[in-house]
Amino acid sequence: MTDGPGTLRDRVDAALGQAIAYLPRDKTVADLRHLLEDHRRRFPAPMRVALVGRVSAGKSTLANALLGGRFAATGRTELTYNVNWFRNAATAELTIHYKAGGAERVAQPTVEALIARTARGRDGDPRFLATIDYLEFAHPNARLKAFDLIDTPGLESVYVADSANALRFLGLDEEGVRVTNAQHTERANAVVHVLPKPSSAREYALLGDFLSAAPGKTTPVKAVGALTKIEDEWSPDQCDVMAAGRVLAKRLMDGGMNRKLYDLRPVAGLVGQAAATLTTEEFDDLCALALRADPATLVRQVKYGNRFGRADSRELPVPPQRRGSLFDRLGAFGITLSCDLIRGGVADRDTLCGELFERSGLAAFHRLLVDHFGARADLIKLQDVIADVEAQAEKSVAALRGPAGARTRIAVERARAEMIQMAYRERGLDELDVVHKYYAGELSFSETDAQEALRIVGEHGTSPRQRLGLPPIASTAELIASAHRARRHWAMLIDSPDGRGGATGGACRVVQRSLDALIEELSPSVSR
Repeated sequence: MTDGPGTLRDRVDAALGQAIAYLPRDKTVADLRHLLEDHRRRFPAPMRVALVGRVSAGKSTLANALLGGRFAATGRTELTYNVNWFRNAATAELTIHYKAGGAERVAQPTVEALIARTARGRDGDPRFLATIDYLEFAHPNARLKAFDLIDTPGLESVYVADSANALRFLGLDEEGVRVTNAQHTERANAVVHVLPKPSSAREYALLGDFLSAAPGKTTPVKAVGALTKIEDEWSPDQCDVMAAGRVLAKRLMDGGMNRKLYDLRPVAGLVGQAAATLTTEEFDDLCALALRADPATLVRQVKYGNRFGRADSRELPVPPQRRGSLFDRLGAFGITLSCDLIRGGVADRDTLCGELFERSGLAAFHRLLVDHFGARADLIKLQDVIADVEAQAEKSVAALRGPAGARTRIAVERARAEMIQMAYRERGLDELDVVHKYYAGELSFSETDAQEALRIVGEHGTSPRQRLGLPPIASTAELIASAHRARRHWAMLIDSPDGRGGATGGACRVVQRSLDALIEELSPSVSR
């Protein structure tokens, strides 16, 4: 299903190139030219997904779990106040981008090396961190092929006293962190809202307000949610914390979050992070606890985390210090889950790590990001391009007043028109708009028709079989027959009172055009 020659990327490149060609090399339109050139250069790159959430929501832990290693600083280190960008590259590289402009590559591209550097400051200045705009980590990482990941320091203005003191010591302030954070979030194409499990009625009420912290990005097309710190709910009476997390996530989505998020998934980020970095010694210690300690005793002891890592115990065959390290890395849920898996037959570290990654919810969450954002990455990026160009063109026209600026105004309008025409030509943007309107509650379809419409416009996959809801073994003839049946149904809806106007009528016509294009693709000789 195409909308012209070449791929979407080819068509975007051509449109941006033509828009640039319309503009004179005049400093009065330098900002618009730079924007167009920047979008043209960046469009082929992976889309940018930002992790956003309040302080201590578990964003950096989630980033590490998703990336399969310790790349983002966690805990109370100074680097948790910085924006961290992660991207796939052939070789590992760390670049510091400064607020004053310019960048510097660090010889040792590790979090530990950077923590040591910022702790002592550059040339003895403890406020070195205040000069940094963001940190860019490049790494050979297959999990980053579908998207770049941006780890942000926190959108919510809630800092406890020691955090506020740390900000002052580092030469930072709450407002500065918030503004920098918002700027990088706006530069992202989509967001993951990282929401720690609510522990009070007030926190439940605050979740809806928090989701408004990233304007323009909190729509189900551009946002998913991660319900974090689920592992903290472990107790001897509540061992299956992931099942409890799924129940809570469904309750929150049914309570209204489904209008802002495509999906909300519970994740045990601490367990997922440990799964990516578990050492051989840690695996051996877990085996000793699983196979040589009484299971009931282990559960009773691990229930009290501080005591588990301090007290000598003849019942537990691992020294206290190493038990404490295991608790810090895996928590009670991770330790008991690991021991259950080992008793169940897991015999090597790699298998255990794979099981932990799956059972922490991180494997499914990564697949959700790839499937949901990846399938629409270029269309989502194109939406951002058109919105940015429209906004900057408006500013440029406003600044070009009087007769002297007439010719340049015409050039700006031609450049803007090129991108507007691009939007009209791309059927995929119309399909994306149907998805937006469905989640915003603007369509009056029956739920059955709504789900069929979403499927046909590609919300659940863009192959002909996925759009038509048929199995992989369906023949071309079956696909064509199904598409014609669907088209007749949607033609009847267009003729109905609800289908003649408004958002619902427009959506009906988009669905019909998608079916027309699908029929043409499957059987070019079929006359419409």
